[in-house]
Amino acid sequence: MPLRFLDRPLGLPRPPTTKKRGWKELNQDLLDRERMLEERQHLVKQIMTGYYNDVNQLKYHGGKRWTAPEVLVKADKALYFPDIIGAALTGDRSSHTTDLCQGKVSIVCFIGSQMAEKHIADFTKLALESFGDDPDLRFVQINLQENPLKAFLVSMFASRIKTQVPEKFHPYYLLSSHNMEYYREPLGCTNKMLGYVYLLDEDLKVRWAGGGHPNPEEQVSLHRCTGVLLKRFKEKKVAAAVAGKPGKGGNK
Repeated sequence: MPLRFLDRPLGLPRPPTTKKRGWKELNQDLLDRERMLEERQHLVKQIMTGYYNDVNQLKYHGGKRWTAPEVLVKADKALYFPDIIGAALTGDRSSHTTDLCQGKVSIVCFIGSQMAEKHIADFTKLALESFGDDPDLRFVQINLQENPLKAFLVSMFASRIKTQVPEKFHPYYLLSSHNMEYYREPLGCTNKMLGYVYLLDEDLKVRWAGGGHPNPEEQVSLHRCTGVLLKRFKEKKVAAAVAGKPGKGGNK
């Protein structure tokens, strides 16, 4: 049976922030009974899944659960990419994806295994060949290892990773152990063995996503959608410059 196309926007309903949550927000969550029930159900689901489930899923479509869409998600329907923190290959120990991607068109990738590296390379090949040197595009790779031991081992090989990643991408390659427990389902990245790719607009909204081993149509789709977002972004910058305003503007 062929895989269905992704049929829902991926992401979170609120814009990301690099600020830590204060006691007022944390206390409000503790008092929110509905939220507590949702988290309890979520924890039960997490206990029922794990590494062996991820491996078992590889038997079916290589672990893929959906196919990347052919077109962009409309801006008014799109959701936000969360703020992920990691150590950049340049040495910055606390780089935020929000800071890296705000005001740019961004291709953001999750890499958690050697298999995922291959997925990401295949997915982004066409897009990076055409737009990799465009100053309005950010290519952000997140080497995500939530397991503390795996995260430590990856950090030990940071120097080797530097030799494998082009130097121009070093500021945007993050070694991260960010807790993704409450992000995986909203972002559709439920299998830790696979690589996942997200195309973000300048407002940090997820406008396109893909995961696992891409088929040729998915590679072309990312290339086409990246080009469309870049074209729109440049047009808005020109229009803003003519109007004498900062070059950001909202999506339509």
